[in-house]
Amino acid sequence: MQRHAGDDDCTSRASAKLRATYDEANSRLSQLSRLVMSLGRDAMRALSVDHAGLALFTTSLAMACGEDRNLAIHSFSNNQSARLAVSLRAAGLRKEAVEEQFLYIHPDAHPPGLTMPPPSARDSWPWRASLPNSSRCCPRQEVLSV
Repeated sequence: MQRHAGDDDCTSRASAKLRATYDEANSRLSQLSRLVMSLGRDAMRALSVDHAGLALFTTSLAMACGEDRNLAIHSFSNNQSARLAVSLRAAGLRKEAVEEQFLYIHPDAHPPGLTMPPPSARDSWPWRASLPNSSRCCPRQEVLSV
């Protein structure tokens, strides 16, 4: 902050006040972690992005895999789809649940290493109805290896 605003007395006092009043235990990430921990045996429910929301899903995925939350977030990028699929499996999700969560995050992509049924069968999955119409069909049919 001082580098940005200069090294005057006002900046120093503001910086000191911020440091003195910051409470890491009340940060958003700490609250998310405590929420996942408080779920106990029901913590697997937080591994459903449509049920838990993206922030809680990301926190629970990172905790279930034993990885850093930032790494879990990184796995959501298009070029890290294999990492996401492996993380979801490592978190304890079955193949069908991995496909479902993967398609919520990447609706137009094909989960790597997972065989997908033809588009007509995928359109009948009940959870697919909640996705936008433009995302109901995955264009790629080939199987990718993890």
